[in-house]
Amino acid sequence: MDAIDEIIAQAKNNGATILRERMEFDDFYLAYLVDPTGIGIGLIQYKNNE
Repeated sequence: MDAIDEIIAQAKNNGATILRERMEFDDFYLAYLVDPTGIGIGLIQYKNNE
């Protein structure tokens, strides 16, 4: 599991609302959340260039 997936799962367990599940782009993954207090959060994880 990617780190961004783990963070999304933890956020859900702590009451966050997922606005956009993990989206895949050429070089990175992106997700949007709102925490329980209403603050919007963007997550980004760059892919490894192997």
